Amino acid sequence: MKIGLQVYSVRRAFQANPLGALAEVAKIGYKNLEFANHTADKHPGVGAEISAEKLRVGLENNGQRSIGCHFMPLNEKVLPSILAYHKDLGTASVVMSLDYWRDRADVLDHCKLYNRIGEQCHKAGMSFYYHNHYHEFQTTEGRQVIDLIVENTDPALVSIELDTYWTLRGVVDPVEKIRTYGNRIGILHQKDYPLDQVRYLDVWTKLNRDKLVTAEERAGLKRDEEFTEIGDGIMKVQDIIDAGVDAGVSYMLVEQDAGHGTEFEMVAKSLANLHGMHGLDWEQ
Repeated sequence: MKIGLQVYSVRRAFQANPLGALAEVAKIGYKNLEFANHTADKHPGVGAEISAEKLRVGLENNGQRSIGCHFMPLNEKVLPSILAYHKDLGTASVVMSLDYWRDRADVLDHCKLYNRIGEQCHKAGMSFYYHNHYHEFQTTEGRQVIDLIVENTDPALVSIELDTYWTLRGVVDPVEKIRTYGNRIGILHQKDYPLDQVRYLDVWTKLNRDKLVTAEERAGLKRDEEFTEIGDGIMKVQDIIDAGVDAGVSYMLVEQDAGHGTEFEMVAKSLANLHGMHGLDWEQ
């Protein structure tokens, strides 16, 4: 399982100077990059105003590669321009950052959309992933949304990018989910949760697990204090690595929503801590 970085971790630096930020994370040791575009309806790229050609050259100069990109929104209207840009960039995968549903029937309708998006990505030579937050572990008619997605999408078209931090926040053991889903998972997102905030870990103390949340409700439960550098918190990262390796997961991506120090200091600390663990493939 190779190590990479979700560029959202250095989002402020990336917005200010895209190529400079990427050069800095290359020096730290990150060569496998996943981007995050939260304005995909306005620009099909990587969340910063830069052409695919210019970015591709920058990545090549740093010995880096674009293994994927998150998109919000992601739908069939914006998909063609996304695929065109990222085919030029050489991006390996398209990722749906998150989604929302009204009920079980709506989840199943969305699974048809995920299959169609996955089919178009496959035709363009890219993989398609669904990435979870905590609300995919809500239940509708007694079933977790994430399980419905896995069961009602084509494994050849839709893979899972399991965010282990948000899985834990949904009060689900990420190691068990990795073991359950096996090779449906191609990528892991890894963060960590600080011990001094553990009383806030369980999001279902504030929300009804059986009532699917809206975007506004979900966003209101995110606090910077609830993130720390990988290896400095309560998550069983070594167990997650072991399970990921056993499942054949390709990448573990550091995603540092918040933490201690500058953006670059945070991702450097997480990488240093991961170097103290075993089972990771450090060959780039």
